[in-house]
Parts: sequence; structure tokens; C-alpha cells
Amino acid sequence: MTKGTFIKSLKDSTSLNIIFQLTDKCVLSCKYCFAKGAHKNLSTFKTDILEKAIKQAFETRHNYIVFEWTGGEPLLVGIDFFKQVVSLQKKYATKPIDFLLENNFSISTTIDGTEKIHNQNRPANGNLPSYEKVQKTREYIMAKGGNCGFISTITRNNLGYEKEMLDFFRALNIHSFHSNPYIYFSKNKVKDKEIALTNEDYAKYFISQFNV
Repeated sequence: MTKGTFIKSLKDSTSLNIIFQLTDKCVLSCKYCFAKGAHKNLSTFKTDILEKAIKQAFETRHNYIVFEWTGGEPLLVGIDFFKQVVSLQKKYATKPIDFLLENNFSISTTIDGTEKIHNQNRPANGNLPSYEKVQKTREYIMAKGGNCGFISTITRNNLGYEKEMLDFFRALNIHSFHSNPYIYFSKNKVKDKEIALTNEDYAKYFISQFNV
């Protein structure tokens, strides 16, 4: 795709996707985290900024608006924040939108592979395993009638285990997911250079996964 074609596709798009980083606080200490402790004062999202952003989103030419809430752990801002979000969306909505479960929030988590790989990549604070808690949370969401998508962050710990990962995900009845690479950045508060991927590592992962 040429630059001109890309710009045209943006202009022709009828949907707008807006991502809000609500907090840099988290209950985990993932070794590849880019957000935790990134901002000294980022512990909450100011109401006036939230209202202005939602209002402006509905004033764009787009027909379909999707809001994404991320962190850190976005649920740490508390349920009252999301009640406020729904109230502001209803106030300013002039077109179809995606509104936690009763209000059509789509909730996702991160599962980095099998239990061993996941715990290597995504330990809880204090370097404790987080796999069982993540799975219980996902099962709870699914039991409530919601969909729970997920992202798999790929590190060097994942390389060579592409088949095991896909078999494991299939066993969970998961058939699609995002794979994001862990690229080392020295200024991250939580980091582990030993598990960071090179471009070649990431390409190798996808080739191996495709062959599987």
C-alpha cells in the first residue's frame, strides 16, 4: 500500500477507534510492560478531559465509534468511572456505538501461552504466578454471557512452542487472538532484555505458527 492509498483509506473510513490509557497502575508485573509507572501522576483520568474526548468523538464525521479502555489495569479505576463513561456516551451519542457486560463493553485479557510460558512472561506482583487467576477471571466473564477476547504478547519464551500454544488455545475453544511482540525499551519500569524479540525473532515466530 502506497502512502497516498493509505491516506485515502483513512479519509474513506466510516469508523473511529479511540484508545484511553486510564491508569499506569496494575496488579501484575509483566516483564514486557510499557505502561506501569510510566507516568508519575497517572493514577486517574480527569472527568473534564473524559467528557471533552467523548463529546468530540461523536462530533467527527465517522458513523461508528469504538472506545477502548486500557492501562495498566483499567478496571483499577473503579466501576463508578465506567458508569460515568456510559452516562457521557448516552449524553453525546449521535450515532451507533459499543457501550462492562450489561452495557456491551467488550472485555479482553492477555494469555501468553501455556501455563508455564504465561507465568514466565506475566508474573503477578512479587513474581508470583498469575495464570490461574487470569483463567478464572476469563471463565467468570464467559459464564456471565460475555465474550472475552485476548492478546498474546510474544517474547523469546514463546519461540519454539508455537504448536503447543495453538493446541492449548484450541483446547480453550479460542480460535482467534492478537499476537503482539515484546520490544525492549530501556525506560520501561518493568523490563527484561533477555526475553525481548528482534525483528528476525518475530518473523520466525509467525512463520513457525503459520507452518503449524
